[in-house]
Amino acid sequence: PPSPTNPSTVWSALLQALQNLALRTGKTTRTDAPPNGRITQHKLPRKKKQKKKRAAHHLSQHMDSESVVSQVQRKIELQSPEDLAYLITNVRNAAVEHLNEAFPPVEGAEEDELRIQIELLVNEYINKTFSLAAPNLIINGLPVSPDVLRGSASTPDTVYEPFDTRKRRQVADLITQEEKLLEDVAALKRSVPAKVAADHAERVRAAMRQDDDDLHDRVARDAAAAQREAGSLGVAQLQRQEGVEAGFKSAVQGLNRLKRDMPAVVAKMERARVAGEYVVTKGR
Repeated sequence: PPSPTNPSTVWSALLQALQNLALRTGKTTRTDAPPNGRITQHKLPRKKKQKKKRAAHHLSQHMDSESVVSQVQRKIELQSPEDLAYLITNVRNAAVEHLNEAFPPVEGAEEDELRIQIELLVNEYINKTFSLAAPNLIINGLPVSPDVLRGSASTPDTVYEPFDTRKRRQVADLITQEEKLLEDVAALKRSVPAKVAADHAERVRAAMRQDDDDLHDRVARDAAAAQREAGSLGVAQLQRQEGVEAGFKSAVQGLNRLKRDMPAVVAKMERARVAGEYVVTKGR
């Protein structure tokens, strides 16, 4: 330790101790020895403490910004209540499948109380899960209604789009195009059937003429072939040709008369039969 009788040594030790204390506390102390021998201390600017304050301020601002971001965090968007109902239904169906795997239903057996209790707990858990998730969901920009979670989705209000002149012009153009197409279809209905019918009739007439020509050619060829065959066979005329023809002609005429008179004869026979039955019946 320094000697108390040496003032310079005491002064140096005190100055060193003050500097060490200033370094530990973030303060800078300047000690001067005035002419009167009294010690005067002057506090210098606290640079390190100011840096710490600025760092703490920036940290608090960053935390505040994070809290704001967490408050305005984007929610899960759905287009219609049917989407949420679809999700809930899928979750319930998956739960039922797992229950069926764990507790297979047995036909003809009594209801399993354990399965019923587990199913109630699972449904309660699903309802609670979606109820807690409802604040983080929006349906078409609106919060989730409790009716949707209960399964009775209400009909959403009709949302009208602002009037758009461009779309109105597009609608007018489409209407004009539709009318033009209808006029074209009407013109085709008037002109096409007649033209198609005329073309078809012309094709039919051409085919009939071709068939007639083919038939005449075939008949002519067959007649020529028959004449050639008759000439080659040398068939002579019969001795009683006229008598045979006359007998055949009379037979044909008799058949025609019989065919003509047969209904009258049958009618007479029918009347005679009825009259005979009447006479026989009355005679008895």
